[in-house]
Amino acid sequence: MGVLMFRNIKKNCKVLFISLITIFLFLVSSSNYQVSSLRRVRTLRSRNRISRSITEKQEIEEAGGLGLKLIGSKSMNGNSLGSSFRLSARDRFDGNLFVLNDGKRQNNYLLTLLLDYKQTPVFINNKPKLSQRFSIDSYDAKMIPFKTKQLDKGFKDLTVLVLNKPDDHSLDSTSRVINNTMVYSLRSNIFVDSSEPPSINFLEKATTDIKDNEQIVPIYLSKSNANISSKKKEWFKEEVKPKQKLRYFIHVANKLQNKKPLPFALVSFLNYKQIPIKVGEQEPVKFCYLNYKEKTTIAADLFVPEKKGVHELIVIMIANPHMKLSDSQERRNLQLEEEEIEHTLRVGLVVK
Repeated sequence: MGVLMFRNIKKNCKVLFISLITIFLFLVSSSNYQVSSLRRVRTLRSRNRISRSITEKQEIEEAGGLGLKLIGSKSMNGNSLGSSFRLSARDRFDGNLFVLNDGKRQNNYLLTLLLDYKQTPVFINNKPKLSQRFSIDSYDAKMIPFKTKQLDKGFKDLTVLVLNKPDDHSLDSTSRVINNTMVYSLRSNIFVDSSEPPSINFLEKATTDIKDNEQIVPIYLSKSNANISSKKKEWFKEEVKPKQKLRYFIHVANKLQNKKPLPFALVSFLNYKQIPIKVGEQEPVKFCYLNYKEKTTIAADLFVPEKKGVHELIVIMIANPHMKLSDSQERRNLQLEEEEIEHTLRVGLVVK
């Protein structure tokens, strides 16, 4: 009885602490800092997957969601939402990432940054790393101060990615589904002496139409050039040989509720390091385009690492690259689909 009461008191104290921190963040947004709106990301996203068992849904819901805020120093002249910041050439983005875990479990995470859809070092304590691991207790929050590299003149798109349980290499389907449903993100424009978005050359790909009654997922991976609407078991593990050149396929579909075209950037990660979509390509990102109710398949490949163990493959799709984000909260809420970031399951490549 006493232990249960202590746990409840501890939980209530954490909830109160989170509430106070959140209030504080909104207050500082009008003083020394510019703060992005708190983005809570629930882990159960039914439109990402065709079906889920009841057990999987309960597990995912119990894991909760993550709240993210991006805070930059006021010297960067950001708007009140933190959707854009203005810097001078050779300046760094200098700020904090506020992370709130409103789930029932303590979780481990990995933070990495994309600058114009290319992975860029995150500087913590002036030490550059491609990624940074951290953990948060249940119903707790954390501030992560960080900087970027010096930025050249131009319109920049900063993407913050937070991945759940990066070192959990379990290969059972339930673990894969739960862990891989948890990729959290924030986007922000950085105007470095310029607010003019760059032009983009989109790759032309063969497309097919999506039928009205067709069940669809925005993005998934497969070993073969299978139809995107197939209900076969999702690809989440594969036994491979060291140094093997592994071919796979990225399936992307546009059935957005807003019925608009979908320009997007594709980014591939192996062991949380960005790799080209195809071996030997100079650019690590692909820009593609789909009209409403179209789908496409993109051939991809990689070289399997030599080290024994499980290697993690995941592909991220970022809608409307170099889109100007609104400084109006009401407008931003309406734009959620337009600035969406989708992802595949993490595929465990097993080297024995």
